[in-house]
Amino acid sequence: MIDIPFHIAYLLTKHECVIVPDLGAFIVSLNEENYVGKESLSLSSYILGFNSDIKHNDGLLASFISSKGNISYNEACLRIGRYVEFVKKQLWEGRIIQILRVGKLQLSPDEKIVFIPSFNLSCNAGNFGFNEFYIPSLFELAELNTDIAKEYVTKEKTIVLPLKRRKIVKVASVAAAVLTLFLVSTPLNENLISRPQQASFITLPKNTRDLQDKKEVDIYKNATEEVAQDKSRVEESPRKVSGRSYYIIISSLPTNETAQQKAEEYRQKKFPKADVITSEGKNRVYVDKFTDKEEAEKYLQNFRKENPDHVKAWLLSQRN
Repeated sequence: MIDIPFHIAYLLTKHECVIVPDLGAFIVSLNEENYVGKESLSLSSYILGFNSDIKHNDGLLASFISSKGNISYNEACLRIGRYVEFVKKQLWEGRIIQILRVGKLQLSPDEKIVFIPSFNLSCNAGNFGFNEFYIPSLFELAELNTDIAKEYVTKEKTIVLPLKRRKIVKVASVAAAVLTLFLVSTPLNENLISRPQQASFITLPKNTRDLQDKKEVDIYKNATEEVAQDKSRVEESPRKVSGRSYYIIISSLPTNETAQQKAEEYRQKKFPKADVITSEGKNRVYVDKFTDKEEAEKYLQNFRKENPDHVKAWLLSQRN
């Protein structure tokens, strides 16, 4: 029963009338409004209608279902009857019956079946999406050529190509590369046939190539020795100084006097390096300073652990 709507849609591509027994007939007719004249070329377009008064069984639908479903003709008629009962029940309940590529069936207030054709009808499937196009007459073509000639003369034979600046730059770059290749490349001659192993653009004499190879070896040796010397100097040199100082800040006070008093208190305790650094208009008290950042960070971590009252101590980086 489910495949009956598909059979109806397919038969409409081959026949002008497909009757569903005890329901109605779908009728295909040519769309005369689509014809515009001999100057245009358009494919035939069809419209689809529904007549609920034609209900007799002409055998077309039942025979098709019988052949496609490999069932008897009587079994096909029974399936069509069950489908029609289902459609009528749905229509009486106020629902809409949708048949793909055919249209919709619904019941009007006066209890008549109303058909709304689909936008994409199966009977128009042969068009395959081709659109109508216009064929101008010879007289119109002559006038068109005249107008083009006038416009060409008026613009003083200037043709403007809509090229973007970026594309022009690319074309110029390619042209320059091709020109350079022709200027630098070695001209072809008969000697090249006997020496296919030469792949360079310019062939050097043997003595010159030997001197060049020797220079390259000497340069390589010198570079290797310099790298080894630099490596030894790096290994022997002490940790590199960054040119910055790192301060362990514990507090920031509004005046330099109070900051100095605070620093004196810490110097009397266990932080003899405590002092004050003034920057950006602020007087900050630090307990120690370093020139190595990693060392300063390690000290800050230990300081926070050993002094819970100063867990908010932080690291200030200052250029020397």
